[in-house]
Amino acid sequence: MWNTIKQLWNRPDPLAGVDLALIEQLVELASPKIRLASRYKERLAPYLGWAEAQATATAAHLPAPVMLTSESWRQDRLLQLVFATPQRMHEVINQHGILAQWFYDWPLADSLCTLLVVTPHEQTRYGVSEQDGQLRQDVPQRLLTFRDHRLGRAVESPAALQALLPLQILDMVAGEARRSIELLEAEKTQLEDELGNARVMLRLASTSTPEAAADKARQEERIRSLTTELERSHQALNPDALCDILETQLAATPDLLQMSCREYRVNGLGMIDSEDGDALPLHLTEYTLARTPPIVRVLIPVLIQRQQIDAREDDAGGFSPAAL
Repeated sequence: MWNTIKQLWNRPDPLAGVDLALIEQLVELASPKIRLASRYKERLAPYLGWAEAQATATAAHLPAPVMLTSESWRQDRLLQLVFATPQRMHEVINQHGILAQWFYDWPLADSLCTLLVVTPHEQTRYGVSEQDGQLRQDVPQRLLTFRDHRLGRAVESPAALQALLPLQILDMVAGEARRSIELLEAEKTQLEDELGNARVMLRLASTSTPEAAADKARQEERIRSLTTELERSHQALNPDALCDILETQLAATPDLLQMSCREYRVNGLGMIDSEDGDALPLHLTEYTLARTPPIVRVLIPVLIQRQQIDAREDDAGGFSPAAL
């Protein structure tokens, strides 16, 4: 008896060293109903440790940040393809007020670091090519372009961005769990609507003829089938089942989000494997989100200086520094 009590007393804490705030953040993103599951923190803790390690390893593949300036644009082939001109680069930087707000909140900062996310697109076009001293028309040419420019959350340094990215990956994993839960909830709502309609049709059914009686029997069978499916749907949405969904997504972190490096050789117009002397090697860091179809994006860590941000119209009244 005493030995049993000692074993229970000396049992290690399953939550020791676990970031409980991060667990709560992921649960809030996936579904707050998970908090009703029995010992949900203890269940999620080992999966969180695994997922956090995988997300950190994935973030380590990020290249060094590049400064977004006119000079770097003239020297970097990737920036030349992502932004057609330095003016276009300036437009993208100032397209949203997020970066201006960051500098407004941190008046002593001279630069910020963030992720530029773009969608790569390969297309085939037919153009003119010189081969053996002769011009040939309608030659198939592969062209690499980028679209959907987005800037991520701003931080003060590349080190801070490296620390932030694993947390953003975990948020994305929780978002995928929320997406799965929303699909289950939509299915339950549809079943409830169908079951309600079937019950109304049953109340209106008649047995005055053999055909009507057969229709009523089929309607009763459909109601029984829908009721069984609805019970299964309710079970899939109970708190313990929702916790299982988040556990599954955390365990599948390396399969859910994969980061890879793709190499091209392109010229200044974006033509792949061009034979002219302007072609240069190009290295892209891509991440692929496992969906149907897969979502592929190119990640470019960038540094942006304060002087590249257009002044805010309300700056005349001073500044409001962020809370320390």
